[in-house]
Formats: sequence, C-alpha cells, structure tokens
Amino acid sequence: AKSGGALAGFTVAHLTGTADFKLTDPAKADLKAFVDSGGTLVVDAAGGNTQFVEAAERQRAAALGGGGQPRGGPRPAGAGAVRGAGG
Repeated sequence: AKSGGALAGFTVAHLTGTADFKLTDPAKADLKAFVDSGGTLVVDAAGGNTQFVEAAERQRAAALGGGGQPRGGPRPAGAGAVRGAGG
C-alpha cells in the first residue's frame, strides 16, 4: 500500500485488543490512506472482547466512513479484515 505515516510501505496491518480505544485524528488519517491505497487491516478482538469489537467498529467508521467495509467469509466473532480498493 502506498500511504504516508506509520503504515507507509506495508500491505497488511494487524490491530488487536481487549478494551475500548479511540484513534487520534492523525492515526485515522493514516489508516484511511492505508486502506484507500489497497492496504488490508486485520482486526482481532482478543478473547472476543465486546468492548474492543464495538470500539473497533466505531473507529473504522470514523476513519473510513462508508469505505473499507469488512470483507471475507465466515470467521470467529470479533475477527475481521478490512480491505481497500485494491484488496
């Protein structure tokens, strides 16, 4: 993926957690550029933690708006991938 910031040069990023969280505005911009350029974000709620699942969905929507919809087939609750236009 061709993006700036912390994700520059990567094609896959992995986010895992067990609690509520909030991305900074610069982190949201980096994530959007990453996904828009074809990067894949894998999101994993360790142990299926519902606080993390809810926070991840809110932050995905805040960073990507209507883009970067979850993709893929059946998977365990709390696990998913978001692929950009090239994915």
